[in-house]
Amino acid sequence: VLKEAASDLLPPNFFNRKKKGFSFPISSWIRTILKPRITDIFNSSKSSKYFQKKYLQYLIRNIDDANLSSEIWLIFVFLSWINKMIEI
Repeated sequence: VLKEAASDLLPPNFFNRKKKGFSFPISSWIRTILKPRITDIFNSSKSSKYFQKKYLQYLIRNIDDANLSSEIWLIFVFLSWINKMIEI
């Protein structure tokens, strides 16, 4: 129904293309707005219960490396969850 309603507003090839996913600019967020929070949570004493401190320090030193973004993001989300849900 929505396609029919918008058919005269959008180009014809718009309706024939395959579905596309979208991504979040996680790498950019890590290097900018989340950098202080990531640094704080990676340096917290609680984080060493779950990860080696040396490795977290390595990730902080290399936080601008886009190749590490996924790993940094996963660890950050996990530690944030731990701090909120487990270690209240």
